[in-house]
Amino acid sequence: MPNIYRIPVRRAIRASVATLVAAGSLTVGTSTAHASIEGQSCTGTQTVTYDPHLTNTPQVTTITIHGVYSSCTNPAAPSGRYDLSVTDTFSCLTFVKVPPPGTRTFVWDSSATPSVFSNTGIINNVGGTTILTNTGSITSGTFAHPLNVANETVTLVNPDPALCLSSSGVPSVSGIDVLNIL
Repeated sequence: MPNIYRIPVRRAIRASVATLVAAGSLTVGTSTAHASIEGQSCTGTQTVTYDPHLTNTPQVTTITIHGVYSSCTNPAAPSGRYDLSVTDTFSCLTFVKVPPPGTRTFVWDSSATPSVFSNTGIINNVGGTTILTNTGSITSGTFAHPLNVANETVTLVNPDPALCLSSSGVPSVSGIDVLNIL
């Protein structure tokens, strides 16, 4: 006589196992699957100021980069910021450069531990904007996890050509900054 409960029970077991694996709760051997990597997505702005102001003539310039993430998805770190300073030769034609591989620290406006972002970058010019994409991982602090991937995309408006020709030069550029930690 066929067992009418046999097939539905197998399906139920398979569905339960699949659910446990997807939720990361199933222990196999001596390793445990990770339940999830707590992530973060933020939008904000980046402002780059130049001292002295940029012109079409290359000159040694200190740039100060100030980023503010005013809207983040993780309630443990609802907003944040970062600051950098670099001295190099810049002009209106080279107002941003591909940064060498390095680190930056995101300071969260909460009790969350600052996150260290180890990254490399690339630059693309599209129309009247420059897009800087930094890719790496959070190596310490909040959101650090061996499997995480962090991506930052900054879209800056190119310097005003009229200001580049003037003696006063371009004091700053700014744009949108999007951070995703997966």
